[in-house]
Amino acid sequence: MWSDRVKTVEIPLLPSYVFVRTIDSELSNLYYIPGFVRIVSFEGKPYKINEKDIELIKTIIVGGIPIEHTNRCTKGDRVKVVRGPLKDWEGYVQEIKGQSRITFYFDGIDQFLSVEIAMQDVEIIRRRATA
Repeated sequence: MWSDRVKTVEIPLLPSYVFVRTIDSELSNLYYIPGFVRIVSFEGKPYKINEKDIELIKTIIVGGIPIEHTNRCTKGDRVKVVRGPLKDWEGYVQEIKGQSRITFYFDGIDQFLSVEIAMQDVEIIRRRATA
């Protein structure tokens, strides 16, 4: 929104993700696509999203249902910064108020630094242990 006009901007439902229907023997062909980075995988195997979840995504898009993007970090989660000047640094979520407050620990000198980082600029590496 600007002072003289309002614009509608379309953004991807799930930024940086492309869903493909393929067979395992064809997965290596994805690496030839410009901009392709990696296949989402767990325990070394490509993650296969089920058809029910794909249908849910389609329903959300077709229905025009309002959504909010969030990676749902919680206090204590270990995260990695994926964009910006702190890219590739890892730390712990200390506080969440609009933006994440991430704490970086420097073990060599036993010191902490806490900075604010936009939620969309971090990815969760490990969830905090729950009791």
